[in-house]
Amino acid sequence: MTIRIGYWDCPSCNAKKNLGPNPTCNGCGRPRGANVPFYTDDSAPVVEDPELVARARAGADWTCKYCGADNRAGKMDCQQCGAGPDGAVRRAEQFTPVAPVAAKKSSAALVLGILAGLVVLVGAAVWFFFVRTTALQVTVESAAWIKTAQIEERQTKKEEAWQDKVPDGARVVAKETKRRPKEVQDGTKKVKVGQKNLGNGMFEDVYEERPNMVTKDVDDTWVRYEVDTWAKKETLEKKTSDGSEPPDPAAGLATGGARRVGATTNNAVFALKGNDGKAYTFEVDASKEGAAAVKRYAVGKSYRAEVNAMGRVQSLGAP
Repeated sequence: MTIRIGYWDCPSCNAKKNLGPNPTCNGCGRPRGANVPFYTDDSAPVVEDPELVARARAGADWTCKYCGADNRAGKMDCQQCGAGPDGAVRRAEQFTPVAPVAAKKSSAALVLGILAGLVVLVGAAVWFFFVRTTALQVTVESAAWIKTAQIEERQTKKEEAWQDKVPDGARVVAKETKRRPKEVQDGTKKVKVGQKNLGNGMFEDVYEERPNMVTKDVDDTWVRYEVDTWAKKETLEKKTSDGSEPPDPAAGLATGGARRVGATTNNAVFALKGNDGKAYTFEVDASKEGAAAVKRYAVGKSYRAEVNAMGRVQSLGAP
C-alpha cells in the first residue's frame, strides 16, 4: 500500500503544512503536541525511503506526559526528558521541562474575531428583516376561500424498451432478441477509497476490490408493451368571498374506472386593512390547519396582526 507524507498546522503561530513526521514547528519551534490533527491530499509526496516506510508502519507517535515532547512509536523513553509513556521520570537527574520557543504572534485570533463579527452582523440582518415583528390592528375586508381538485383520466400508452427497463404492471405485447452494447462485469479491480491516518504524520492509501465493468455487445430482449398512466384532465374549483366554507369541488363527480381525483388544495386568503392605512394579506392552508383555522376570522372584524419588516403578516390573533 502507498504511504504518503501528511501535514499539520501549528496552533500557536498558524504556520501551515509542517511535514507530518517533524515533531516541531518550522515557524516557531513549538512541539507539535498530542491534539494537533494531521491531514494530507493526493498531491502529497509518496514515501519511498525504506526507513521512513518502516517508521510509518510502526504505529502512532506518543506525547510525553511529563514534558510534552513528541516521540516515535516503539521508543520506550522520551527523547527529551527520559520519561516513559506513562510520564514516570527514569533518569536519575532531575529534569526541568524546557519551555518552547516563544510563538510568533498569531493572526488566528484576529481572523476568528472578524468571522465572529460577520456572523453577528448576518444574524442581526436576518432578525431585522425576517424575524422582527410589529403589532398592528387590522380589519378583515374580504376572505377568499378556494378549494380545487384535479381530475385525472387513465390513458393507455404504447411503449418500447429493453427488458430491464419495462415498468412493473406493464402488459407485454411482443418480444424480440437484439444485440446491444451493455455494461457487464469482467473480474475486479482495486479502487482507492480513502486514506488511513497512521497517527505519526503519515497516511496510507486504502483500496477496495470493486467490480470491473466493461461494455460488450450481448444478446438482449427488446419489449413492446402497454402501460396505463394517469393524466390531468381538468381542474375543478369552488370559491367563496365571505369567509364561508365552499363545497368540495369534486362532490357528486362520478369517479372510478377511468377517472379519479388527483391533487387537491384548500386555502383561504384574507384581505386586511391596517390601522397604519396599509393593505395586507394573510393566508391559511386549511388542508393542514383545518377549516376551524379559517372560520375563526370574520369579514368586518378587527384583529391583532404581527407584521415582519418585509410587510408579511406572520400571525393573526385576538384584538
